[in-house]
Amino acid sequence: MILKWNGWGYEGEGIKQDKAKKILDVLSGFLGVSEKEYVEPVKLESIKIPEPRIKIKDNLDVRYDKYERVLHSSGRSYKNLVRLKRGNIKRFPDAVVYPKSKQDVIDIIEFCSNNGIGCIPFGGGTSVVGSVDTYDIDPERPVITVDMKSMSDVIEADVKSKTAKVMAGITGPNLEEKLRKFGLASRHYPQSFYFSTLGGWIASRSAGHFSSRYGKIEDMIESLEAITPKGIVRNHGFPSTACGPDIPRIFTGSEGIFGIITEAVIRCHKIPEKKISTSFLFPSFERAAECARNIVQNGVFPPLIRILDEREYMISSVLSGNTIESGSLLIVGFEADEENQKVVESEFEFVRRVCQKFGGTDEGKKRFEDWKKEYFEQPYLRDLLMDFCIIVDTLETATSWSNLINLYKKVKEGMESVIFSESIGGVSCRITHVYESGASLYFTFFAKAKFGYEEEFWWKIKKKASDTISENGGTISHHHGVGRDHKIWARKELKDSLIVIKAIKNNLDPKNIMNPENLID
Repeated sequence: MILKWNGWGYEGEGIKQDKAKKILDVLSGFLGVSEKEYVEPVKLESIKIPEPRIKIKDNLDVRYDKYERVLHSSGRSYKNLVRLKRGNIKRFPDAVVYPKSKQDVIDIIEFCSNNGIGCIPFGGGTSVVGSVDTYDIDPERPVITVDMKSMSDVIEADVKSKTAKVMAGITGPNLEEKLRKFGLASRHYPQSFYFSTLGGWIASRSAGHFSSRYGKIEDMIESLEAITPKGIVRNHGFPSTACGPDIPRIFTGSEGIFGIITEAVIRCHKIPEKKISTSFLFPSFERAAECARNIVQNGVFPPLIRILDEREYMISSVLSGNTIESGSLLIVGFEADEENQKVVESEFEFVRRVCQKFGGTDEGKKRFEDWKKEYFEQPYLRDLLMDFCIIVDTLETATSWSNLINLYKKVKEGMESVIFSESIGGVSCRITHVYESGASLYFTFFAKAKFGYEEEFWWKIKKKASDTISENGGTISHHHGVGRDHKIWARKELKDSLIVIKAIKNNLDPKNIMNPENLID
């Protein structure tokens, strides 16, 4: 299968034509969208790219063709895709290398270090914050993108300990397929699951569908190995240790600026035999959030718990073809096997009682299943609407329970003020991950834009939201990462920690070849 060079997923995938027509019909009344406003994306053949400025040794799998260089020029943020669709990408890697072994990675990094060439690690290319972009790197500097997907095997598994040593280039579906042979599963399902890689999850501090129970990716890593310009860094895997700083967590969230992650030992789980799910409709988002807080602060952590605010629930209902109802929807999912089924069923009944206590009405499993199906379709919907000059993007944060509703209201109001000052659109939100002390807020915004003004308008909205988050007690990212897009806010948030990050960077990468100008300056 061939990845789209200017969209989400593989060629031939997307919103089916009949559903696309229904969506456009709905939007024609709300946003004034018509088929006449369709803007045809430019063809790959029309994009002009310069000749590569470097030649890499022949024993490596190196690609210099246009498709590979354009595909690897960007991640998959709104900004990336609108530039690609309009033909406004101006900077490309000089070469794309697919290492097949650790020695290949060592040779690539040594080549880049000896020649002052930028080296961008690349997993699935699904970053939405500019982590793999070549656009903002010094144009005078040659750049190589290192695509890790050829290193994609499960090296070994310890079934009794429920751990597995895995190569970093493995994608989500491939990982689950190979773990299944050992009776294991990772249970890490980000929205990018079908395309993203283990190394990318680690580098960006990814969260998944079931992270409220199993943790984010940093909670799942027992040891890792990374190759840096100064050599190989690895730690021994133990269930827990007090032998110095936590090496895996130093590389988790480093976004490729220290080196290339080549493998990791991950903590796995049994393959679930039974799944229990339902949904509850609440009179308000605030009431549903209070219910979720009560659940987790009583020690029950459903693998999946999501809360759709009133607008998000309305949009979800429209996309699923359901009757539109007012209110906020809490969806919850548990997993069980034969040995723990009674314990899980008891937790599920506890959640049901708490939801009813807080005014939730049990809507059953269908709403849950509708949402799950629509969840993985959302990036394809963004691609469709982009061709009609509709901005659709997401951003996320996390904060304490005591600040949650305050931050939710301020971010939503801030984005809407920018949108409505120039156009029409809206903002919706969902809670995606819950903790004893707080939760993650995940915003979706959409707006009608004039052709040629899309990126500028998008940035105004995103900047307003990011400023508001930064000024009102939220983190600039809960799980998307920093990349190049969030650097100005990360600098404020990390101000008292930058001395540590820069010290590690300067020691491991003194020539600044690893993903230059990413995460920090």
